[in-house]
Amino acid sequence: MLAGLLGLASVPQKDNKVDLSDELKTKIDGLLGTAEASTLVEQANLELAGVADAQTQLREVQGQLATTTEQATVANAQVQTLTQELANSQQVIAQLADSPETIVETLNAVTPNFGAGKIIAVAGFLMGMQGAVFAMDRPWNTRIVAGMSAPQTDFKSDLVINTLNEDIKGFVAEYPTKFETLFEKKYNLPDLWKQNTIFGVADRLVSAIISVEEVTQPRKAVWVAKGGVTIHPEVMEVRPTQIDLQFNYWKLQALETSWMHQFNREGSQAYKMSFIEFLIVKYLEKARSEDADVLVRGVFSEKPADYDKPVTYLIRNNGVFKQLFDARDITHKFRPYYLGELTEQNVCDYVDAAIQALPPDVRNMDLQFDWSPYWIRKYQTRDREIYGGNNDYTGLVKHPRDYPNIEFVPVLQMEGSKFFFITFKDNVKPLEFKPEEKSKLTFERFLRDVYAFADYKLGIGINHIGLETADDNPLKYELQAVWSNTEPLFDKNFFIPVFDFGNGVVNANHNRIAPTPDFTTNITSIKGNVGRYLFIRGNISMAGNTLVKKTAELVLASDFDLKSGGTLTLIKVGATWKEISRTEAPETVSNQIEFTDATIDYADSDKFIYKGDVAVDLAEIKGGSEGNTIRIFGGEAEGSALTVKDSGNINVNSNYVMDAHAKWIDLIFINGTWNEVERG
Repeated sequence: MLAGLLGLASVPQKDNKVDLSDELKTKIDGLLGTAEASTLVEQANLELAGVADAQTQLREVQGQLATTTEQATVANAQVQTLTQELANSQQVIAQLADSPETIVETLNAVTPNFGAGKIIAVAGFLMGMQGAVFAMDRPWNTRIVAGMSAPQTDFKSDLVINTLNEDIKGFVAEYPTKFETLFEKKYNLPDLWKQNTIFGVADRLVSAIISVEEVTQPRKAVWVAKGGVTIHPEVMEVRPTQIDLQFNYWKLQALETSWMHQFNREGSQAYKMSFIEFLIVKYLEKARSEDADVLVRGVFSEKPADYDKPVTYLIRNNGVFKQLFDARDITHKFRPYYLGELTEQNVCDYVDAAIQALPPDVRNMDLQFDWSPYWIRKYQTRDREIYGGNNDYTGLVKHPRDYPNIEFVPVLQMEGSKFFFITFKDNVKPLEFKPEEKSKLTFERFLRDVYAFADYKLGIGINHIGLETADDNPLKYELQAVWSNTEPLFDKNFFIPVFDFGNGVVNANHNRIAPTPDFTTNITSIKGNVGRYLFIRGNISMAGNTLVKKTAELVLASDFDLKSGGTLTLIKVGATWKEISRTEAPETVSNQIEFTDATIDYADSDKFIYKGDVAVDLAEIKGGSEGNTIRIFGGEAEGSALTVKDSGNINVNSNYVMDAHAKWIDLIFINGTWNEVERG
């Protein structure tokens, strides 16, 4: 209205109020009068204020709408991102489910780019994984990002070797517990034994068995003392162990390439092993496996201090077998039980007889029954057959039937043996000095070779074994803490090397010894308490004809030439060793099966020799698959000949009478028939 009176398109405004010039004020006053004009202007100001409020509210609403729209956009983007991540995760899970398990557990998690994806550097670290071992200033990490075509790391460089050592120290320090866990799977000792490990043993540990005689008696008028005490010390030792490796720098480069190939292989899980961890695992896993083996089967053999040739790890220390062998077969600290022949059919009765043979007060104590996994499994199978009801197939049986206090302890190194021993659960104790020493692998460079070495101390002991007793002692089975059967502890082909000290004297620590190929001094004396009999095995690789000499101490038929590769067998007679037999050539291992009837089975062997007392015709050969071959040797003489002719599933060119063990025939299985190939 005001604009219409003034003839304007719009009323001039300032700060949401009417802003009239003096000319316009005079004009409106002339039209309406001063009072009416003032009222009209105030009304216009009120209207303008209302419009301003409405505009402010509108802008607020528009701002809120814009904020909501932006939030919705962000939320939609987040939903899309999460959806994509979920799809990626499901794809990874599917890949991992279909892929084989990796051989080695590792310690460093990777988030992006695994499997066959691109290997990249993220923020200065390999695949974005934190830690010095993944830093991109390490040449091996630089190379793996650059690819196989990049130059190999220069392991001839002192700087590179120093970096390698510092990373190894840092890695072991950062993951001490996980690092030890990494090697537990290769440290193949029973868990029960490992739980009893004693640390901090620098040299040896001495325990003792205390045997107290009777202390009570009827009342009497005079003093008669009783209560005699016998204290017998048991010594458990640790011995130094070394890892000494030497290789040209290019072998480290080959290991680097091997690491690169396995780092990002298709189907690998989302964990990546650094080059440092790869090196440590490569060598120390093997060391831990050997540690476990020597703690069970090891037999210490002293060598000259300056001996410079590699030797078997099994002579590092005396293991459990050696300690039990000495205590059972030499010093008689414990007496074994003869339980008859162990078979798969009588295995349950055999175990029960072993337990019943224990002293009554021992039988119900907490005991361990150490045995091979094979025989524990056979016990479990036979127990199911007899009693039924045991449907737990998740692992080996834990206890003999009706004896929950006795724990079966599977010892991998006892496979192939029928020997077992029973003792208290805390009686077998591995010994270590500083457990962290085992992982301190150090690299050095000299000329063109790289050296790696580690030093640590390790051992094992049986805390209590028993007291030496006479055969007629009625308490001989009670004055001991170990019980076993009479089966051999060591395989008959387990020979320990002995070394040349240049004095003709051999200090034997085992009843089967083999002088090393560089042994050049004739043997004139044998020391050491190894029991009643001794085998000395020669070696055709010896440089010269080293002899075991016939002396007053060594009562031989004649000198024995070790270079023949044969075996000299001696028995102990007083202070002398007396020969009972010898062979003049290396022993050959034969897989020939002897048979005495008219039928053989290919499942038993692929070589057979007839040992019957009468002549017989071969009637049938059981078993066989397409392409299998078999060789059959004849009988000893005409009266015990084996004749092979067409019979059953046997097809030959003509009848063949084999009247000597030297005669043989070869057959091949084709189309369900054993057909002649050759005879001789």
